[in-house]
Amino acid sequence: MPYEQDATAFVLVVIHPFADYQKGQRITDPNEIDKVLSGECASYVNKTPAAE
Repeated sequence: MPYEQDATAFVLVVIHPFADYQKGQRITDPNEIDKVLSGECASYVNKTPAAE
């Protein structure tokens, strides 16, 4: 998993709805983060620092 090391450092926030995700939804699961960032929909999200 290329993003596993950084997965706890950030979350993804949906900026354009896709699949089952709605605008504003936060993606926090490391496996889902990896899938989104490696797929066609990577431009539909922003990386945001994870809350501590």
